[in-house]
Amino acid sequence: MSTNDRRGGFVGQVDWVLVGIYLILVVVGWMHIWSAVPSQERLSPFDFSSEAGKQFAWILICFLVGAVLMLTDMKLYYVLRWPFFALGLALLLLVLAIGQEVGGNKSWIVLNSFIKIQPSEFAKYFTALALAGYLSTPLHLAPPAARWPTFFWIFMAPITLVMSLADLLLGQGLQMKRVVYWLKAFVIIGVPAILVLAEKDTGSTLVYAAFVLAMFRFGLYLLLFYLGIGLAFLFLTSLLIPPWILVLGLVVLSLGIWVFILGRSPKAILPMGFFLVLLSGFTMGGRWVFDHVLMPHQRTRIMVLFNPDLDPKGSGWNVNNSKMAIGSGSWFGKGFLNGTLTQLNFVPKQHTDFIFSAIGEQWGLLGTTVVILLFLTLLMRLILRAEMQRSPFAKAFGYIVACILFFHFFMNVGTTIGLAPAVGVPLPFVSYGGSSLLGFTLLLFTFIKLDAQNLEVLR
Repeated sequence: MSTNDRRGGFVGQVDWVLVGIYLILVVVGWMHIWSAVPSQERLSPFDFSSEAGKQFAWILICFLVGAVLMLTDMKLYYVLRWPFFALGLALLLLVLAIGQEVGGNKSWIVLNSFIKIQPSEFAKYFTALALAGYLSTPLHLAPPAARWPTFFWIFMAPITLVMSLADLLLGQGLQMKRVVYWLKAFVIIGVPAILVLAEKDTGSTLVYAAFVLAMFRFGLYLLLFYLGIGLAFLFLTSLLIPPWILVLGLVVLSLGIWVFILGRSPKAILPMGFFLVLLSGFTMGGRWVFDHVLMPHQRTRIMVLFNPDLDPKGSGWNVNNSKMAIGSGSWFGKGFLNGTLTQLNFVPKQHTDFIFSAIGEQWGLLGTTVVILLFLTLLMRLILRAEMQRSPFAKAFGYIVACILFFHFFMNVGTTIGLAPAVGVPLPFVSYGGSSLLGFTLLLFTFIKLDAQNLEVLR
């Protein structure tokens, strides 16, 4: 008797909670893409010449893709994870060669007036498959370091040093095998991230930080997590306080830790000194990068976080009007198609990156709370199901999907309410965009299929 027969058939194995939340979010997105158009310009939601009509066409395509995924033996995707990863890199290189610039980003392949493909959305899926396959390989079975070329070690030497010192601080000794294992994982996500950055797509590049977040579940040094938070805090603080004052504070803090916490241990001097130099250099260098490397509009978007009125008619226009639209919805909103700011087109790109503001104005706090709860339920369900997987590949892939969706959700909602910079990150399943909807569908339904085959361990 087959596994499917023993468990009551394939339909009974599917997590219909995840499928149901997906369907609700897709419909909510389609409705509000249609509502974000001024009434005098609004066409039928089924008219393929309108944004809502195009999204509807993509929804049908995604439903078909989801059905195909559910009928495919997912062992095939484990076997083909590296060819798929190579395909993703090839698509990113193709964009750099023949892509067209849309909205300041050279990240699109335009086939015709109806079809525009953004390969970076699919590259996330291919990278997720490759990284999940790699993380499913136990540390002691990792390929020997000799297989990696010399330029790899030169490029990754600074990270090697940091992670080696992390081993020492954690009392685990210098375990080069662990360092090499995680360096290879960073290469898997670093190569596509660099190619996406070359397309000037900052938002999609930042999404690759979500892959790192998933890696902590599988043994990545937690010290790097705290270090990352510290570096981000220092970078933002250096924009408000002279960097030399921050460096002085770091010196005092390091001395205090060494004297009162580490008991003046001689063994702690080298790693403490290294991290002090690292943090101090980052503090001084971070401000220099901000002043001399970032583009003017990128600097303004970051500073708008601290002062929303800094550029009210430029970089702050979208965020300020988005906050105004959400606030005007009050408790229960103005009603569907009755959002005055939405109808007057006060929020540019409202059907894409700022779709959450259309929901807030029309449905108020009640509507936005429902949407947030749907996403939180989706994320918690993904983590719960991922933790229950018998297959290491399925478990790793589930955590990666959850982290990608969390990053998009946090950044998009945070942007609309002024808590995150506007970097062009769509709200999963809700924002307008065929490539993003298809990419998220591939991620979610691949895991749903893996979960349905939980008893069939891939590795």
